[in-house]
Amino acid sequence: MEKIGKKLKAREEEIEREERLESGEGSSSIQETLAQNKNILLGVAAAILLIAIGIGGWNFLQSRKDNRAGADMYQAVYYFEAENYQFALEGDTLSPRSMGFLDIISEYDGTSSANRARYYAGVIYLKQGDAAQAIDYLKDVDKGDNMMSVGAYMSLGFAHEEQEDLETAASYFEKAANAVKDNDQTTPFALLHAGQAYELAGNKEKALKAFSRIKEDFPTSTEGQTIDKYIGRVSP
Repeated sequence: MEKIGKKLKAREEEIEREERLESGEGSSSIQETLAQNKNILLGVAAAILLIAIGIGGWNFLQSRKDNRAGADMYQAVYYFEAENYQFALEGDTLSPRSMGFLDIISEYDGTSSANRARYYAGVIYLKQGDAAQAIDYLKDVDKGDNMMSVGAYMSLGFAHEEQEDLETAASYFEKAANAVKDNDQTTPFALLHAGQAYELAGNKEKALKAFSRIKEDFPTSTEGQTIDKYIGRVSP
């Protein structure tokens, strides 16, 4: 009896819905639902549009910011090339005062110019014998498939060599070797340093692997012409 009662009640409710639809009562609720959905869709579309505008505006502002950073960094690069490392790092005291790499990093963080400034700063600290500071700046350089990445990885390798952390140094030299694929000059140069660091660390197996790659892939390079003596030292 209970099941039959439930079925009758469900049928009555269905009939009432059909009557409301026929009389137009139900159309208003449908229209309300459609209006609500439309408002939701419009809200979502507006939000997406605002996000797109925001991203475009951010990219535009970043581009302008990077252009200013590049202009402000010009004098620091000049001092770096002139080996005036103090002015390159901290800017000069002349009028008008120019910005140094540390200023660029602070003022224009997030730009490609600030990334280059980190690289320059790291190299300067390495040249000055401050391996720890060099590592702090170089490890934060955004690295990709480019020559600056080769330089950053090589510099990190040399900095870790100064700290007598030879295995880590060798790993960075290997990264430098692979940063720009099969470059006839930088790859064998980096591989040779990797092999030497592994050899000094007592890891002859990895040293042999690095030296052998030079012999196989870059036999006509400067490193490849003398690589046999290195291979002989670490061969079993």
